[in-house]
Amino acid sequence: MGFHLLHEGMLSSVIKARDRFLRDGGTMVPDVGRIRACLCKVPSLFEFWDDVDGVNLSHVGTAYRTKFQTEPAILALESDDRLTPYVTLAEFDLKRVQDVELAEISKEIVSVPKEACLAQGLCLSFEVELFGVVFSTGPDHPETHWKQSVLVFPSPLDMEAGEAAELKVTLARTENPRRYAIQLSILEENEIEHPLGCESARLSNLKKFPRADFLSGDQRSESVSQGLQDPASGGSVIGDIEQCVELQESAFVIGN
Repeated sequence: MGFHLLHEGMLSSVIKARDRFLRDGGTMVPDVGRIRACLCKVPSLFEFWDDVDGVNLSHVGTAYRTKFQTEPAILALESDDRLTPYVTLAEFDLKRVQDVELAEISKEIVSVPKEACLAQGLCLSFEVELFGVVFSTGPDHPETHWKQSVLVFPSPLDMEAGEAAELKVTLARTENPRRYAIQLSILEENEIEHPLGCESARLSNLKKFPRADFLSGDQRSESVSQGLQDPASGGSVIGDIEQCVELQESAFVIGN
């Protein structure tokens, strides 16, 4: 398997091997795969830079994080870096799933912390089942070769306990089958159904969110939009909780 299960077309290779070699009545091991997501802290990209051997290098950290506005950070997070329960983005029956089903995966989710927090990114991991036993690459499990794929926010999302971040995550295979483009969007307030008792997070602190547009294959073009965008021009407006809140898309691509 690859990072977040799909990277480098590894699951596609498993499907091809299954179709070629698995006999009728044979058993797939593992037999289930899931992509999981949760809001998280990323201290190695944020707090670490506030005190490097007694020197405040937060300006360096800010500049360094711009790298991760166009690609996920592959990191090994700690268990207490996970801020919200896992949400399943996709689940695959590995004995029956077809490669065409992996071309694009899109899911709208609601992520709700139990305590007040600063969410610094969205963590993607995966888990597989072998005869009912679950092996996970999540941050609250022993570290693995795959670590976690973190979509780093340009600035932390300040959330109260019970507030909801309404997100849409899309993973789309590019013309290079080893690569996936990952798009992360924060949706309008109350656009999707919430768990009982939660409300939309206040997003007014995210008034700048970079946008990256990629060409398929190994060539890519990038454009960064700064500040509030004019809705008439197809941009997005960030308001407070009483307003229609929409965060423009940010795209991430990983691969060779």
